[in-house]
Order: sequence, then C-alpha cells, then structure tokens
Amino acid sequence: MKKLNNSGFSLIELIVAVLIMAIIAGGATAAISSVTDMDADRAAKRIAAAFKVARTKALAASDDISEVNPKSYFYVAIFREGDEIKVGAYKHIWDIHVEGSSAEVNRARDIEVFDAVPLGSYRLGVRITGQNGGGDIENFDDDGDMVVFAFRRITGCINPAYTTVGENGKDYTDIYLNGTKNKKLIIVKATGRIYED
Repeated sequence: MKKLNNSGFSLIELIVAVLIMAIIAGGATAAISSVTDMDADRAAKRIAAAFKVARTKALAASDDISEVNPKSYFYVAIFREGDEIKVGAYKHIWDIHVEGSSAEVNRARDIEVFDAVPLGSYRLGVRITGQNGGGDIENFDDDGDMVVFAFRRITGCINPAYTTVGENGKDYTDIYLNGTKNKKLIIVKATGRIYED
C-alpha cells in the first residue's frame, strides 16, 4: 500500500497563522489611527495660532492703519496648495497715491505675519461649514481652493466685507478636521475668537 504525501498545513497551523496576521493588522490600524489623530490635533493648534496672531495684530492696528487707507486689514487664509492644505496669517495693504483731496489705489499687496504652515495632506479632511454643520462652504477638493477670515481693527471681530466664508445671520462658522476622532473648531464672528468644541 502506497503512503499519501501530506505536505499541506494542519488546521492548527492555519489558525495560528491567521491569529498572528490579525494581531499585526490590529497594531497597524491603531498606529495609522493615532497618526491621523495627531495630524488633526496639530492642524487644530496651527489654525488657532494663526487666528490668534491675526486677531491680535488687528486689535493693535488702530494707529497702524489710517482712515486714508481703510481697506487694509489682517486675515487668516486656509488654502490648498498641491496635495497640502495650509494656514497662514497676512496683512493686506492697499498702496494709495494721494493727490490733493483724491486718493487713488495703485496696487494691493499682502505681507505674511504668520508663516504659512501645512495642516497636512488634503486627505486629512478639512471641511468648513456654516453654523452647526449647516451647509458645506469649502471642502478643499481642488488645488487653489481658499477661504479667508478677515478681522476688524480695534474690535478684532470677523469682518464680513472681506471674509469669504460664513452665512448671513449666523453667529458661527465651523471648521471640521476629520481624523478617526473628528475635531471641530468654532469661529465666533462677534469676537473673532476660535474655540475647540
């Protein structure tokens, strides 16, 4: 009688191999989740820092920006550049040539007051909506997408005349940072302050 050549794996060997793969996969998933959470935390801190710098500069700008130059203001820009979403704070200045009693705008320029820093890949999922998630305003799906939050001088509140986001009659604008644990930042228009929900 001829003996069969059983060169396959036993059931116990297969179960052990599957268990080892499950443990490795679980550890990798946890590591990826913690990186995403860390990215969302870092992005929230960078956005808050840019808001603080721009608002503080606006509050201190009463003497710096004269009535002759009323369209100069400080603002925060969140924008997509290539595969990255960035945040920066800027001072927008209108260079004005004054002749007699008439003022003529020659050109506008922006000065960086808080270096544009990356928030992370666009895959992080930065989403700006109206109050309490009402209506998406910007998802940063395309390269060049940008939102601007401008601040009033002296009061530091959000200036709707130069702000590209927000709904009329709404008190807040929300910024969502989608990691495994979503982060939500709330911008209060009346004060220009930003809070983490």
